[in-house]
Amino acid sequence: MMKKRILITGASGFVGSHLVDAAVDIGLEVYAGVRATSSRKYLQHDGLKFFPIDFSAPEQLEEDLRAFAQKQGGFHFIIQNAAVTRPEKIEQFQQNVDYTKLLAELGLATQPVLDRFVMISSLAAIGPLRDIHADPLTEESPYQPITPYGKSKRDAELALRAMDDLPYIIIRPTGVYGPRDKNFGQVFRAMERGIDLRLGSDDQELSFIYVTDLARSVMELLKDNQYSVAESSDSQNQASIPQAIYNITDGQVYRPSQFSAYIRSVVGGNARVVRIPRPLLMGISYLLWAKARIQSRALHLSPYKMRELTAASWRCDITALREAIEFQPQYTLESGVKTYYEWLTDQST
Repeated sequence: MMKKRILITGASGFVGSHLVDAAVDIGLEVYAGVRATSSRKYLQHDGLKFFPIDFSAPEQLEEDLRAFAQKQGGFHFIIQNAAVTRPEKIEQFQQNVDYTKLLAELGLATQPVLDRFVMISSLAAIGPLRDIHADPLTEESPYQPITPYGKSKRDAELALRAMDDLPYIIIRPTGVYGPRDKNFGQVFRAMERGIDLRLGSDDQELSFIYVTDLARSVMELLKDNQYSVAESSDSQNQASIPQAIYNITDGQVYRPSQFSAYIRSVVGGNARVVRIPRPLLMGISYLLWAKARIQSRALHLSPYKMRELTAASWRCDITALREAIEFQPQYTLESGVKTYYEWLTDQST
């Protein structure tokens, strides 16, 4: 039986490499979309193939996609996971919009068997709740992003939603964590030094998704028997073109104290709670951001990122995903933190 072919962009990264794992596990013929300079550390699977992706050369990309369709029959699935997250200049976030739209248009134009175009978006596209007493975020929540990254994801989503003929699935993960993400490990390293850093209020509501749960859910949505996915409002009059949007968390809400307690339980020892007032935190981040811009380098904890990290609530309703694939996460934050720390410790030995 012929395997269905899937192209995953951003395949060498944290989320992308786990998407590759999950696609291989369900028996798809997987093509890792990578740049020539991309690391292939986590792309060592037997039978894995590579497809060159250079969004800055659209004519070459179109030529490559057409040639693939002619020789191999085309991709059944395309996952647009590649994204700009830490640019040297804010204007570079626009690439998230331009490149997503470009790949979707080329997919429609060149791939005769395209069944689904999946965009890995973010809850940042709709933004956090301003009030912990507000109703949870849903797929129908209005777009209210608070960061340039979130705005770029919003605009990329809107570009796809404007394509009537595109069979798309938009996935909006909350904070993703798990093995291969070294940024998340900074919190653990601080706790090992006895520092329990608190950035938001004690009432802040956090949400998370373990990376393998995210990757597995994407593949479940692509299975043949899951084609009757919950429709987005855009597709109510276009039953023949499946279009859907799903928010994804582990279904739980966590307070900062819970988050810290889970980390302390695996790190061990005692830690002193260090609270940084939000005005001071924002002031420091703006100074670091200005310095980074002068030096033309990326800054992970930008003022915009701080707004997300200190937002009142990321509480989210995942009813739509549960109904589509009977989604049951394998990891809660407590179990995920434990597994992640085991991986992080292995990296240090």
